This record gives sequence, C-alpha cells and structure tokens, in this order.
Amino acid sequence: MTPGAPCPICASPLPKLLEVYDQASGILISNGNVVYLSERENEFFAALWEANGRVVSRQNLMRTVYWMLENEEPHIKIADVLICKIRRKLKQTNIHIETLWRQGYQIRRRSVPNEQ
Repeated sequence: MTPGAPCPICASPLPKLLEVYDQASGILISNGNVVYLSERENEFFAALWEANGRVVSRQNLMRTVYWMLENEEPHIKIADVLICKIRRKLKQTNIHIETLWRQGYQIRRRSVPNEQ
C-alpha cells in the first residue's frame, strides 16, 4: 500500500472520497491510498468485492481461486493467510474484511479509516 500516493495512471492527487477497484490490475484506490494486490490476493479480494457485502464462505473462496486443481486441494488455512495479508494492505483504506464465525468473510466499509 502506498499512503497518500498519486494516481498510478495520471499522477494527480487522489481525492479521499474516491473508491475504485480495478480487478484486471489488482489495484484498489480508497481514502486517497493506492493498494497493490498480488495475483492470489487479488483473486480472493475480487470474490469478496463481487459479493457486494454478502458473506463468502472460506470454501467458496478456495473454490473460486483454486478451481484448476482437479485431484488435490490446497490447505484451507491458505485462505486465512491471504485474508490476513489483504487486511494488512487495507488498513489505511475505507474498506475492511470482516470474519463471521463459521460463515465466512465479507467486505465492510469503515466510517472512519484507521490512522496507523
């Protein structure tokens, strides 16, 4: 994440109220900050983003990202690790990922972003 960074396209200052997610590039702009997601992080985040605030189960996240593995499944804890990495990157934005015990994850908007 790059706090207070200029727009990665045109280099102009980013307005605080702008919230844009470009799935193709894995770039999220929120609260005047630019977040760069890795390929795997981007796939997880995209599944949550497209759910529009609905809960996405860990199993559905894994199926969405690892659909190409026919005979083997990656360890389910990979989802927890990726969510943790994404949360770290989202700290300065208006977006956070909430865990709903035994249900899954969902994207929520913060009223006031973290100031860390």
